[in-house]
Amino acid sequence: MFEIGWPELAVVAFLALIVIGPKDLPKVMRTVGATLRKMRGMARDFQHSFEDMAHDLELDDAQKAYKDLKSFNIEKHIDPDNDVKDSFKPVKTLAEELEEEDAEEEEDLDARAKAREAALARAEKARREKEAASQQESHQVAPQKDLEKTVSATKIDPQEKETVAEMAPSTENTLKS
Repeated sequence: MFEIGWPELAVVAFLALIVIGPKDLPKVMRTVGATLRKMRGMARDFQHSFEDMAHDLELDDAQKAYKDLKSFNIEKHIDPDNDVKDSFKPVKTLAEELEEEDAEEEEDLDARAKAREAALARAEKARREKEAASQQESHQVAPQKDLEKTVSATKIDPQEKETVAEMAPSTENTLKS
């Protein structure tokens, strides 16, 4: 539409030089430059104020939409008579009952496990006691049996056998202590 190129600027500069004169031309150029800067600043401020107003309007619209969404109750629009909600009540009660039964079964299993552990502990204790008693018994019987084997293996007369047999209890007492 309206274009200004280098040839047009050269003509304007030549006319300004002739009309204004070389002495006052720098002052006029500074004044024109300052005026153009002020005009550009005013245009920029005007544009920013329009952008701020548009931004504020968008924020207001966004806030309004957020409030609308926040206050929107979907249950009222989908299930106004609570028919769907009421149809899930038996399922909810059944789920609660199943959870209670699971808890009771878990408690029962825990009690059984504790009883089993206690029975195993008692059985282990009884086994240890039995082993200790059998070891103690074998220590008491073994010296007397060894002594009897030794006496029967050696050829001594019956009177000496009786003496050795009488000594056997005292030998056991010595071995015990």
